[in-house]
Amino acid sequence: MSEAPPTVMHKLAYECNWNGIIKRLETHPDEALQFTDDPTWMEQDGECLPEDDLITGTTLAPIHVLVSRRDVPINVVEAYVQNQPKSIQLLTDQLRYPLHLACYSKASLEVIQFLAQADPNTLVPQEAWYGWNVFHICTNYGTEENVMSMLLNVAGRHRTTVALGSKDNYGSTPLIHGCKHSAQITKTDFALLFQASTIENLERPLLEELSRNYGSYLNGALKLKPPPKTAVSNSVPSPYCNPKRSLSVESFWLWRPMDSLMLWRCMHKMLVVLGAANDSLLPTYPLLHECIRQDPHCNTFFFHCILSLNPHYAYQADTNGDLPLHVAARVAENTKEWQNRLTRIVVSYPKGASIANTQGKLPLELLQDVSWDHMRLLVRCCPVAGAIETEFTRITLCQCDGQVGTEGALQYHLYYFEGNACLV
Repeated sequence: MSEAPPTVMHKLAYECNWNGIIKRLETHPDEALQFTDDPTWMEQDGECLPEDDLITGTTLAPIHVLVSRRDVPINVVEAYVQNQPKSIQLLTDQLRYPLHLACYSKASLEVIQFLAQADPNTLVPQEAWYGWNVFHICTNYGTEENVMSMLLNVAGRHRTTVALGSKDNYGSTPLIHGCKHSAQITKTDFALLFQASTIENLERPLLEELSRNYGSYLNGALKLKPPPKTAVSNSVPSPYCNPKRSLSVESFWLWRPMDSLMLWRCMHKMLVVLGAANDSLLPTYPLLHECIRQDPHCNTFFFHCILSLNPHYAYQADTNGDLPLHVAARVAENTKEWQNRLTRIVVSYPKGASIANTQGKLPLELLQDVSWDHMRLLVRCCPVAGAIETEFTRITLCQCDGQVGTEGALQYHLYYFEGNACLV
């Protein structure tokens, strides 16, 4: 089968000859719907080059070339679609609508809005190359301000649910793409995507994705050397850092400004996922509490980074009077990771082990089915007399196989495991 040659309108669109296209629409309107699969006509020495991976070597109508030009005027696109309304639904051989290509090329808000409103159904389909819909594209390539909110409004509730729940060829939704450090999505747009996504149990996969993508930056912020004598960057420290930042955290901003920016982006995305999307909520929002409630395997870096940047979170109580230590004790598992986590919180705020919540429960009373190693530090920091008649004592008595009475169970356990290091 012979190749279909390009029309004059194809070349006018490629050359960004806007007036020529409008005149050609009047004299040869049929060209607006004709395709070409001959890539040899494209000149590679002009200033207005389309993205090679968007239109080179693919089956194209003139409108596909037109909207791939980032600076295409809105009046030209309007004239084209008004002359040939069906052009809005034309597909390349990679199943890309004009709206797909406009989002790929970061066209203006006006152009993208016009295409989306002309046929909102084009917001949902996925192109063939990556399996991306419009929201995947905007998340990865970035958009002008207000484009994301406009697309969500145009899509409506049903289309938004379908589009944001769609997985690409690698199994990722637009929001999963937004969790990657390579995503071009802004803070505001990430929060919009998260709020518009109605997928259940979303927090864990998003935190897992953040851990995979930002783990090295989070880990790097916790393993730092003293700051240099002279600053190498004028970057402003993260607003999520405690005003009394440690020297090691300061050195992260001084020595590694780009990594610090990544850390800042990660912290914001994590705040959105955990529920504190508004920066003004940070002083009182139980951020560490929410982080602890998540699966420990996906946010260990988050836990350590939050506590390192903001040590005061260790003695922050939520509306139930729970300290982070209460929350950790309630959900702790009998693993080394949870043992280290409990230890970190107790070391940050030893007094917390002896503070009861509004139900009168000490952190020690909330531990269940864990080893003595998990209890050890809490017992050291908690008055023994206040824990003798607790559920912990009964658990301890069972572990002692009835060798001592209830009153002496805790003392026996301390004596046995700590070499007579009893606190009573």
